[in-house]
Amino acid sequence: MGLGKMADLDLYGDTKEAEKKAADQKNEPVQVNETDFLLAKTMKCPVCDTEFKCKTIKAAKMPKLISRDPDLRCVYSDLDVYKYGVVSCPICGYASMLKTFGPMPSAQIKLIKEQISANFTGLGEEPEVYSYDDAIARYKLALVNTVVKRARVSERAYVCLHIAWLLRGKRQNLPADTPNKAAEEQALLAEENDCLAKARDGFMDAFSKESFRCAVWTNRLPPILSQRSAARPDREKKHSDGLRRYLRTPLRTTGSRSLREILKSSLSTENSDG
Repeated sequence: MGLGKMADLDLYGDTKEAEKKAADQKNEPVQVNETDFLLAKTMKCPVCDTEFKCKTIKAAKMPKLISRDPDLRCVYSDLDVYKYGVVSCPICGYASMLKTFGPMPSAQIKLIKEQISANFTGLGEEPEVYSYDDAIARYKLALVNTVVKRARVSERAYVCLHIAWLLRGKRQNLPADTPNKAAEEQALLAEENDCLAKARDGFMDAFSKESFRCAVWTNRLPPILSQRSAARPDREKKHSDGLRRYLRTPLRTTGSRSLREILKSSLSTENSDG
């Protein structure tokens, strides 16, 4: 058949070569880009009715959870998901947390148009990914909006808490060649502690005035608190006292207990009676 030159053909050589190539590719480091986790979501502004695109995290491609800080801030691999927690309209300047961005009363719309939209000059060109400064600017715009529209105290405190987390993320990820790095870290830490103090004061105030089931941060509370309060309203005062004890703890988080641990401790007597 004219194939005599193939007498020394390796019968399984092609499969061995393919396996070796696959092994080499597996050992190569995988390049992960922040854009791989982002989704351009279409939103409609409740103030000016403009449709625009905002960056959100893909629900099906959340980064891996690495650790959780004592104040419940989650640390993920590859990116800081909190950078993409605010939606901001590029036309009128209305901004809000993603969970609260939606229809609102006409009175709030009027306040935002008069006090924010009339003076808003824009956030600049939309970057491909947000830096910490980009994200913090959007959160601060959202915080101003909560004050102007007279939002719930819990919503204002929730934004303050997230700003503190972003400041912490920026401080922990400062490049080694940052000019006056030590001074920059101290400034960021001071601003972080100030935001944490404002968040604590806001949550304390909200806890005495707002219902668990109505507050914006209800779904962020551990189940041991929110579920028990919904099932047994008569026990809400004990849960309230447990959270107040947590909120009165020092702002330095190193070595402090988590909210879940403190609440479990505060409910231990009740559990033994039940």
